[in-house]
Amino acid sequence: MGANKQNVTPENVDVWLASTGFLFPRTEQELMHFEKLFPEEEIDTSNSDVSIERILSGEPRSINAVFNVSKPIGDFSQYRMVARKGEGQIPDHILNKMKQNQENKKKDNGE
Repeated sequence: MGANKQNVTPENVDVWLASTGFLFPRTEQELMHFEKLFPEEEIDTSNSDVSIERILSGEPRSINAVFNVSKPIGDFSQYRMVARKGEGQIPDHILNKMKQNQENKKKDNGE
């Protein structure tokens, strides 16, 4: 049988957590282990359109979007709007549901 190579023990679990970034490194050794595991990467921002001046001044970002609305998506003539005054034809099952909802609201409000 091979030797026991268990490196994480209850006594050193906090060192491992700090060395792997789950906790803040507390010692130079933990920081050295963290930096070895996660080396600093250089991020190329040369092609970025982020403007610090625009952010600080609160200027909104302009978005150039093109939408093609020349073709209708579907036939929406089947959907109708009904005014709150009840002008229009509402099916009975919808009216009953609306009345039931109003009654439930009155019961919940204690009226």
